[in-house]
Amino acid sequence: MLKWLTTILMLPLWSASTFSAPTMGQHYPLDSAQSMITIIIDDLGINRAMSQRALSLSGDLTYAILPHSPHGRELAQLAHEQNKEVILHLPMEPIDQRPVDKGALTAQQTQQEFLHTLRDDLQRIPHIQGVNNHMGSLLTQNPKKMQWLMQELAQHQQLYFIDSRTTPKSVGYRQAMKQGLPSLRRNIFLDNDNDIAAINRQFIKLLNIARRYGSAVAIGHPYPETLTYLENMLPALPLLGIKLLPASQLIEHKTRMAHAQPASPLQTAELLDNVEPEDSSLPTPNLVP
Repeated sequence: MLKWLTTILMLPLWSASTFSAPTMGQHYPLDSAQSMITIIIDDLGINRAMSQRALSLSGDLTYAILPHSPHGRELAQLAHEQNKEVILHLPMEPIDQRPVDKGALTAQQTQQEFLHTLRDDLQRIPHIQGVNNHMGSLLTQNPKKMQWLMQELAQHQQLYFIDSRTTPKSVGYRQAMKQGLPSLRRNIFLDNDNDIAAINRQFIKLLNIARRYGSAVAIGHPYPETLTYLENMLPALPLLGIKLLPASQLIEHKTRMAHAQPASPLQTAELLDNVEPEDSSLPTPNLVP
């Protein structure tokens, strides 16, 4: 069954319109890969079995753990022992009226309340190297709140921020860059639709963006369909000339590239914000609250 699934899933990736099909027996060494991707698995720590299955995925993925999840601390320790990269999946207020998770940052909080909540969340998950937002389509639009967040994160020299971009109006990435905080932005959600075929289409989009711009960031979730897909697809990345990096290493790579370019990282981000929606050859970023 898995062999059949792998064959079906691989075929679209090798279509002439997406990639040149590799010759049988031909492999691309990781050192020569020009296209790099980071894959973040969100919402970890709630379902223990699915979270542990996610940790078993091959390759250098990044694992985002909710601060008040029942298995969060245990999972972070296990990930650390396996040399997996852990980040805090920080709850933030969405636009709609759904209940926020415990430990959420909200627009109504005073600065004192905001920072107290944030500092408590940061202490709950050990071994974190960064932070990304859980929901947050309302809060990430708020420049003042994002400034508070980035200023606090900047006090922790080992941390970075990943803007999950749950709204096209998010200012999280720009505020991080203004505070000198290492940062990335999400390009693709793999599994807003967790049908296998839909996940495959999103994965192809991810690789297309990486091929075009040199790197791309995806976010997925510990759904059975997503994990099955990644279990079968991740081992094929070297064959496709794609290098999978944890978020921290992609940030280091992009920082080195930015230093070699005349535009600053912030200027580059502003240009991309203006260009991406009008670029019909790329998918419009898919957003969730």
